Amino acid sequence: SGLSSGPCAPPIAIFGQSGRTSTKELKRETRDVMQDLLKVEKRGKIAIITMNRPDQLNPLGKAGDGDAFADVTKELAADKDLRCCILTGAGRAFSAGGDLKAMKDRTGAFGGSPADVKDGYTKNIHKIVNSLWNFELPLVAAVNGPAVGLGCDVACMADMRVVSESVRFGMSFLRIGLIPGDGGSWLMPRIVGLSRASEMIFTGTMYDADTAIEWGWASRKVPDGELMDAAMEMAEKTAAQPPQALRAAKMLLRAERRLWHHHGNVSGAAGHSAPYRRPYGRRLGASRKARAGFQRLVSSATRSIRVRVARSASPVTLDGFQRR
Repeated sequence: SGLSSGPCAPPIAIFGQSGRTSTKELKRETRDVMQDLLKVEKRGKIAIITMNRPDQLNPLGKAGDGDAFADVTKELAADKDLRCCILTGAGRAFSAGGDLKAMKDRTGAFGGSPADVKDGYTKNIHKIVNSLWNFELPLVAAVNGPAVGLGCDVACMADMRVVSESVRFGMSFLRIGLIPGDGGSWLMPRIVGLSRASEMIFTGTMYDADTAIEWGWASRKVPDGELMDAAMEMAEKTAAQPPQALRAAKMLLRAERRLWHHHGNVSGAAGHSAPYRRPYGRRLGASRKARAGFQRLVSSATRSIRVRVARSASPVTLDGFQRR
């Protein structure tokens, strides 16, 4: 199963050793990436997920990363003994975001034609954020240092955030000619408000732990050496609640947002492919064709959202629960 628990078992497992590695087209490099990305440790009713690339400040988006997150969240959600999880980064960073070298060299998720970039973004990077967003168990992000770009968006997917005094967070996409298409542009305004989210995106400024608390991006700020203790305290209080009601409560908190989150990611994936119509570093609006194509996609997504929202006026069943 890839997970181990109990007093006689090693507490830590590396994912995804049990992932989708049997596919003929999957390269050895992809398998290695999946095996070294995530560590999982179980402590009673709580699981700790650690992004484990400390030498590189835990970058995300390499081939296989999406599958690794999908495998972890699926397996943990299937464990009915678990009631809460913690997500953190190894070393001195939570996550420095995407692989800048791959972006510059147009390799990996950023290689090939604009269609290839869009497809790779949807099937890999969006798989990371979607796996976390749709995760059934309450998730605490223990943000232990820089959380930048995609790393900041990943932290936003958690239900609660605890930050260390040395934390720095921000959305630096525009600085490298990209749009924030990982879900953060949709979720950040709902966390800190539209004006502050716009400031973050448009200026690319990095913010400290005090700002995280002031803006409501995090619930608690603690000294660096006390971060995991504070995260465990929050997780233990959460895990003390009735398990089925706990999962249902999280589902209800997110039910109204699922539709909009999906369409935000669709638009973001297409937008990320647009800069690659021209050499790296050129702005999204540099090409009339790119601008017109992106506008058509946004218009189409908007029409689709309106139709689906109108349909949702009738009762909708979500995993056995009904809402109106």
